[in-house]
Amino acid sequence: MRRWSFAKGHGTENDFVILLDRESMLDVGPSEVRFICDRRAGIGADGLLRAVLARHIDGWEGDGGLWFMDYRNADGSIAEMCGNGLRVFVRFLLDQDLVSGPMVRDRYPERAEGGNSPSQRHYPGFHGPGHSR
Repeated sequence: MRRWSFAKGHGTENDFVILLDRESMLDVGPSEVRFICDRRAGIGADGLLRAVLARHIDGWEGDGGLWFMDYRNADGSIAEMCGNGLRVFVRFLLDQDLVSGPMVRDRYPERAEGGNSPSQRHYPGFHGPGHSR
């Protein structure tokens, strides 16, 4: 039996299980994701978010100290992006004092000016450590 610490959050009626995996040590395959997200047998969620330091992501050439959101759908498949998941992910990172706000950088080529460049935006309702919530 494996034991993982987790958090759970929701954004606009989508709920997510969040795993902090700084060093990319957790082996979370499709069957584990399906079990965790199962609302009867597992924890229950629309998806699983795994927080991994970017230096552990194959092909990443940027700042290794940034956080990568590894998002999996409830069926275990990999998803490239989820706006509600991103909101929950950022809230989790802020609550764990892993980032500070209120501005948080993200990287979405389809949204950032100039193509494949990071963008920086304000996430309403998110405040850094020491700010009132």
